[in-house]
Amino acid sequence: MEKIDGASFTFDDWSFNIRPSANDPVARLNIEGTDEKKVQKMTEEISGLKNE
Repeated sequence: MEKIDGASFTFDDWSFNIRPSANDPVARLNIEGTDEKKVQKMTEEISGLKNE
């Protein structure tokens, strides 16, 4: 885990970064990966955590 610009997590086939917006009172979530279905699934799972 890196904490240079928010928090970044890297896994074998995908990674994500979550950080506060510089302009708005929101968090920015960036997800990257080699498998589009995996990225979509992880986007839904991580985005769902905000409601817990």
